[in-house]
Amino acid sequence: MIISILMDTNRFNQPGAASVGSLVHINMTNDGTVIESDYQNTANGVYYKYSTMTSPLDLNHPVSGNREYGVYAIDLHQAHILLHHGR
Repeated sequence: MIISILMDTNRFNQPGAASVGSLVHINMTNDGTVIESDYQNTANGVYYKYSTMTSPLDLNHPVSGNREYGVYAIDLHQAHILLHHGR
């Protein structure tokens, strides 16, 4: 039952803001779970924010904080920058 709750694949695969709130289990040496905590689509770009969390499957996440991943336009010539930002 706990594992099925954390398998939030259908919600995670929804476009844009519909995926906010989905849980993502990360299979690594010290497993962890994050939640998609924000989505922003602005005139300059789009980003997703993930926040670490405690879950019944993984207990405490091995690190803490938020991570942002996004794509932003930097000029009028279709140039873009990929962003990974940790806080």
